[in-house]
Amino acid sequence: MSYLLLLYLVRADQCANRIIIKPGVKHFSFDTNEGDEICINTTLYPSFVVFSTFEKDTLLYKYTSMVQSSNLREDFHTYLRFLPFYMVIPSPFSSFTVQTPSNTSLSFTTVSLPGMCANGILFTNKISHEMVFSKFISGFYGLKVFDDKCLIFTSQGHHNISVDMISDDFEDQLYIYRTFSNFSSISGNSSSTIYGKKDRPVFLRIVADDLSPPDYINLTFQSDSPEPPKPGSSSYVFQYDPPICDEIPVWYSEEITVSMIILLSFLVLLTGILFSMKCVCPESPSMQINSAADGASIASYNATPLLSTFSIQSLYSIEANNLIE
Repeated sequence: MSYLLLLYLVRADQCANRIIIKPGVKHFSFDTNEGDEICINTTLYPSFVVFSTFEKDTLLYKYTSMVQSSNLREDFHTYLRFLPFYMVIPSPFSSFTVQTPSNTSLSFTTVSLPGMCANGILFTNKISHEMVFSKFISGFYGLKVFDDKCLIFTSQGHHNISVDMISDDFEDQLYIYRTFSNFSSISGNSSSTIYGKKDRPVFLRIVADDLSPPDYINLTFQSDSPEPPKPGSSSYVFQYDPPICDEIPVWYSEEITVSMIILLSFLVLLTGILFSMKCVCPESPSMQINSAADGASIASYNATPLLSTFSIQSLYSIEANNLIE
């Protein structure tokens, strides 16, 4: 952040007006003098500048700097009328300077929407515009599951937007932003008319659910501002568009998985109960009597051979004495 501040202050003494782009959409209008410079910087990227009104001799300079250097390097400069009606600031080490060689009026809109619009942004500075989004078409106006697209209307005047959404999924949402943190939404089959003030631009965000995107979203935009010198509409798609992974087919369902987990848990519990009964339960009195009887029998059996041996030896002794006599 300190480096960006240094980068910003390098041209501060030359700038009649200095702007740092912040999250959201904001209009700017200036009455400039001959040779005035308006410096536009950002700490968020990518950021966008959409030009609405300017004179033919208005110049734009683009500067960049390396991360480890405070020296600004001019990428290019040209008349604003030769450029697209919106410009991208691709990194925090880039900046724009707009120079007005004559007394004039200048208006533009800054846009920065971090964490939003993953599948692209549509910019339009027209005072009247109609568009249709649908899951039945392709391209930017086509809708897919998980889509997140934004619509930016930069015409600087009072405006109204009519919206008709057709969808069987009530989790399909169209968000209406009046500021970056102040928004409302419509969902499912809905219609709405949105009014915007001159100094408070409204932007829209389409967010499709994971089951089915909207069938159609029809929008009509009208503004009372003057026609811009270079009217246009254009979409910007971010370099990384997250892919949607195909669903991998499996032989089991969610119900089978839950049933198997319950059955396995029951078998483990039953095995534990049987094992504890076998190891912990004491012997019954009848089992103790049988054990005692078995012990007595074993002792009797062990004593019998000794008695038999003694009797045989005694007989041999008696027989021997009889022979001697």
